[in-house]
Amino acid sequence: MRKNPVLLNKKLVIGILVLFAGISIIPSSATNFEVNKPSPMCLGCNTLYVGGTGSGNYSKIQDAIDNASYCDTVFVLDDSSPYYENIVIDNALKAEKKWSDSLVAVYPQKGTLLSDHPYVLIDAEWVSVWQRFAASQYLLYLLKPEIQELAQENGLRPVNPSVPLDENLFSSENGVQYKIPVQILKPPSGEVLEAIFVAWVKARNPGV
Repeated sequence: MRKNPVLLNKKLVIGILVLFAGISIIPSSATNFEVNKPSPMCLGCNTLYVGGTGSGNYSKIQDAIDNASYCDTVFVLDDSSPYYENIVIDNALKAEKKWSDSLVAVYPQKGTLLSDHPYVLIDAEWVSVWQRFAASQYLLYLLKPEIQELAQENGLRPVNPSVPLDENLFSSENGVQYKIPVQILKPPSGEVLEAIFVAWVKARNPGV
């Protein structure tokens, strides 16, 4: 049996990443594109695709960004989502140095989700008293203000209420918003998700 998980840090799910003038990163619902096709936006530039099943498409947006040149377009397909604030924060300085342009997080107008990092304490017969004690002490360590502040440096919002959000890190200069500008959606409960999975197993085509 597992006890209720404790949330350690929060990543914010964002819709897409955009580079203003240097390279651009745009979304699409298409599923099959090739990499290195000429971009219609700029003669002589290329379009690099992330996601989909096309030969040469990138599986990670970071790889496409690293291989993009000035004025290239990174075309992000829907099946490669979601993206997180920490990706923008981690690459904001790189983008500024490489292309002298800003990397910006676009928050979905219909709302976004917090992607939590849970810490679970196991409550089972095979767990010894000392193991439970060690696990609880490690949890207290992870929730320490100085450790939560280290997590912030990696683009994670602190869950400890005594740790203020760093205004210098979570700022428009780093491509993200200090205050989340859209509604934060609540995911379905574990019971609902489990019921969906069970229903899917029963309804799916066994031949697929």
